[in-house]
Amino acid sequence: MFLKLDGTLWIQIINFFIFYAILNFVYIKPASAALRKRRAYLDSLHSEYEAALRDVEELKNEADNKRAEGRREGDHVAATIRNEAMKQAEEIVAKAQTEFSRIVEEAETKIHREMSIARASEDRLVAELAGEMVERAVGRL
Repeated sequence: MFLKLDGTLWIQIINFFIFYAILNFVYIKPASAALRKRRAYLDSLHSEYEAALRDVEELKNEADNKRAEGRREGDHVAATIRNEAMKQAEEIVAKAQTEFSRIVEEAETKIHREMSIARASEDRLVAELAGEMVERAVGRL
């Protein structure tokens, strides 16, 4: 038999438990504590990263909403300005048409007046022209 149950076995067993206690106190507990702290730190980083991703997504959505709202507001302002410009253009066209009609009426009135004057003096002018033509014709003979 290779194993003897003498005093050295009990000393080896006691020596093993002492060595295990020292090893546990010096290495295993500090290493496991460091690993727990590292795991907790990594877990906190992971949760912060997830929270940051959610914040980024929320901020992107908020920016998209604000951009869309700004675009809608800009379109509304542009439509309002366009409508106002159309109203002003219509007013300008109406004023121009009124002014054009007034000028045309004044021109027609002036033309009718001058035509009346010309027709009134037409007989006198024809007589003068006829007399002038006779004088030239007789003067050449």
